[in-house]
Amino acid sequence: MSRRDLAAPRSAAFAVLVAASTWQACSKEAPSLPPNEAVPAALDPTDLLLVVDGVSIRWSDVAPQVAWLDTLAPEYSLRKKIQKVLSDHTIWVQFARRDFPEQRRQQFELAQTLRAACGNVEELRKNAEGRPMHQSRLSVGNVGLPVAAFLFDPSRVGAVSDPIEVPAGYLLVGCLDLTRTQVPMEDTCECVQVGFVTHNAPQWREWESATQSRIADRVTFVHPDYRLAMPPWLNLP
Repeated sequence: MSRRDLAAPRSAAFAVLVAASTWQACSKEAPSLPPNEAVPAALDPTDLLLVVDGVSIRWSDVAPQVAWLDTLAPEYSLRKKIQKVLSDHTIWVQFARRDFPEQRRQQFELAQTLRAACGNVEELRKNAEGRPMHQSRLSVGNVGLPVAAFLFDPSRVGAVSDPIEVPAGYLLVGCLDLTRTQVPMEDTCECVQVGFVTHNAPQWREWESATQSRIADRVTFVHPDYRLAMPPWLNLP
């Protein structure tokens, strides 16, 4: 899983916050799916998708991001979207919550405090002085899923998000300018992102690598209809 380092020199920790795993939906060609792929069972919020190393991931843990991907790239299969969400977001958030609960709580409280002082994105940019902050024009594929869902919503241009949970901690974000195209994956926005993270970039990459190695063989349950939706580095029973 790759990460794009967009941090300014004074804010190296911000590098871990911006996902650069540009999805294949950036291609204008429709995906090729197995011709006889069975339609997977519908899921209830409490239905288990995966249990790995004692961490349970349910449909409710991936459903919001999958629903947003449905609007972005409806031509892709449900399994592919679930795999994207698990690989880029949910697995890492769940394990980070378990491994760093106190650090995440502290960062969330800091994010809440700054958010209370910001009525719009210009105030966010002004009040974020001294924190990891980055401003740039990005496409949908250059930011994490829950962040993209806020930044590329036309009704939220100029607004400031509530703290958005990402694997490395939390973000406050705002869109200064949104450029829409006929292909949603090609939309771009000028955005401000302020980070509240538990680790700097090298530390975070080390933790991700160690966690992946540790849990790859510790899958104890996978939903039978969604085995093909699991990240390929997990060894399924």
